[in-house]
Amino acid sequence: MVFIMDYKEIGERIARLRVEKGYSRDVFARQIGVSSRFLYDLEVGKKGFSVWVLYNISQVLSVSCDYIITGREDSHYEKIGRIVAEICEEVNHSPKDGVDIVEAG
Repeated sequence: MVFIMDYKEIGERIARLRVEKGYSRDVFARQIGVSSRFLYDLEVGKKGFSVWVLYNISQVLSVSCDYIITGREDSHYEKIGRIVAEICEEVNHSPKDGVDIVEAG
């Protein structure tokens, strides 16, 4: 099974959750460690994100990585959150050189 990430949908989901939680774009961007411009590009589907950014978004919004990516908590991809958490633990919760960035197509 092939899973194609829809960055526009993912961005819209992030924006909706951010607004529901009451975060301005500037405040939320600071909390997840990106610029406001990058967050805007992410929310409109122009940019992808690193595993580190995905992990930070899920932590601040209190949702699973699965939900951010698929829109479902009970998806076939429920291991995504655990994998992301393991990767972030492995890099000691800090972005490192060489971290792959998933770019929007």
